[in-house]
Amino acid sequence: MSSVYVGIDLHKRVSQVAVLDERTGELMQRRVCNQDRAEWEEIFRGLGAGTPVALEATGNWMWLADLLEELDCQVHLAHPARVRLIAESRNKNDKVDAEALLMLLRGGWLPEAYLAPGEVRQRRLLLRLRQGLVHMRTELKNRLHALLARHNLQSEHTDLFGKAGRAYLEALALPEASAKCREVWLELLDVLEGLIGRVENWLYAHLEEDPRARILQTMPGVGKLTAYLLLAEIGPIDRFCRPEKLVSYAGLCPSTRASMDRVRHGRTSPAGRSCLKWALVESAHVAARCDPYFASLHARLRHAKGNGKSIVAVARQMTKIIWRMLKENRAYISKKKQRRIRVGSVAPVADSRS
Repeated sequence: MSSVYVGIDLHKRVSQVAVLDERTGELMQRRVCNQDRAEWEEIFRGLGAGTPVALEATGNWMWLADLLEELDCQVHLAHPARVRLIAESRNKNDKVDAEALLMLLRGGWLPEAYLAPGEVRQRRLLLRLRQGLVHMRTELKNRLHALLARHNLQSEHTDLFGKAGRAYLEALALPEASAKCREVWLELLDVLEGLIGRVENWLYAHLEEDPRARILQTMPGVGKLTAYLLLAEIGPIDRFCRPEKLVSYAGLCPSTRASMDRVRHGRTSPAGRSCLKWALVESAHVAARCDPYFASLHARLRHAKGNGKSIVAVARQMTKIIWRMLKENRAYISKKKQRRIRVGSVAPVADSRS
């Protein structure tokens, strides 16, 4: 067991490093420039391999985690919100924050966030790049739909961005300002289509074969790239002891306010993994159209709660089934194909043949 503990209060340009040596009781505080790699190496090479280091999961933690792993340190990623709840101090500065992380790590009280391996972080980066481009493409399409609505125009084409729909859109006589907006948005849409295609081709060529991805692709609405995105964002399924834990991690559980015997449920939590939530909700839209179980669930809830909440409910149920699929290494089987294998009283199941 290590006798040296390190806490790092990470900032954009400089960071505060606190080092405690239990043998001597000496606490060293040092301010380090983030760009000075030699100074970082000087500090940690002198501490020895396997030194436990705590740093918060702020927006720029990845480069430091990679560097510390190169220097054979044992990196512990702290959950920022939970650290504040545990170690909130009236006297707050960089030295106090770095020492607080160190002490939480030393006492075994550090609320840790999942630290994905380096190769998974790199895969996430490209999968999130594709997700961001798809999100921008959707936004542009929504803008063009809104442009037609502004002029009380309705297309007869099912797909406004298919071949016939695109020709209709380009031929519309619009006022000068609206026509210029249409021209720019269509050009941007073409650029995004090209970029999405390039990123997807690269991903298809470089993603390593994973049997778990094949299992996830049996779920309606989950394609190959979505399956790999789910795996990269979820990480080891053993981190979640119950399906509800995965639902909460994805940010799909409604917020709850309870007082005495009154319980109110509100919007889903913004604290979940936004990329994971996006992928599950997008898949839920497809599943609600093509799978009988999810279609009936969506139809039943849409009447009472509206389309948005019912789609989130479908995504929530999909997440619970995905948890079992990964936990038991089973493929999805639609309810209409079920015989006697069941997860619950009304839920579809995972196929035991996989």
